Amino acid sequence: MKFNFLNKRGELTTQQIVILIVLITSFAVILFFLWRLNPGELSQKEVCHNSVVTASKASLFSGALDCSTEYVCISAGGECDGFTHTRKVEISFTNNPAKNKQILMDAIANEMVDCWWMYGEGKLDYLNKGALSKKHCALCSVIAFDKKAGSVLPITYGVFYNYLQNKNYPGHGNYLNYLYGTSNSGKIINSFGKLFGQTGTFVNLGFEANKQYSIMTGMMKTGVLNYFLFPANIVMNKNNKNENDILPLLIFEANTKNYDAVNCDEFISKV
Repeated sequence: MKFNFLNKRGELTTQQIVILIVLITSFAVILFFLWRLNPGELSQKEVCHNSVVTASKASLFSGALDCSTEYVCISAGGECDGFTHTRKVEISFTNNPAKNKQILMDAIANEMVDCWWMYGEGKLDYLNKGALSKKHCALCSVIAFDKKAGSVLPITYGVFYNYLQNKNYPGHGNYLNYLYGTSNSGKIINSFGKLFGQTGTFVNLGFEANKQYSIMTGMMKTGVLNYFLFPANIVMNKNNKNENDILPLLIFEANTKNYDAVNCDEFISKV
């Protein structure tokens, strides 16, 4: 009887080990698929977007947005030197240099699309009205390129915005129309040339290797005191639909001169 009891205990222990191995293997498989799907990246964008939507529906005080600046390394297989990234976008190059330029422009364009979507596509008023008028900027991301991705640069803004004009975006005609409400790349280039003090030359500037670029949007909010101090201006603004101007989606080299040109009063994203 004692011998049989020991055998029985041995059988139970073996079953437990088998069950444990199955559980560990299943857990490892689940982790692998979660890693491939990368839900953390999607969650970060959704959290920001959801907080923007919630704030836009608030009747009085919406609270702070739950949005953070991401530092994105666009990589064709390597690391972005001298740049600490929070997210990496992997791209696969071909043997065709012209095609590789398109692949890189697609990656940049997708970062711009994500930014525009996160902050309501220019349709939502997500900020509280303060005492004074302010330009509230949302720095969605700062992007950099690894050495291989940078090998297809430079790409001028003229080439890039023309590419956005000709690249189809379902439901909106093209990328440029989705992001800016126009299919005229020349109009966009002229507008940004004036903003950055590069009228006539902005078209020839653009993306270069070993440089970083900021993607930004935001909102200009008319302050409460303006209703008392400048009532005539408020009436004019309402007629022109400028009371809560959405800042256009910007992408520019991340340097002090360009940040000064944008002239943000405050950042609503956590940088």
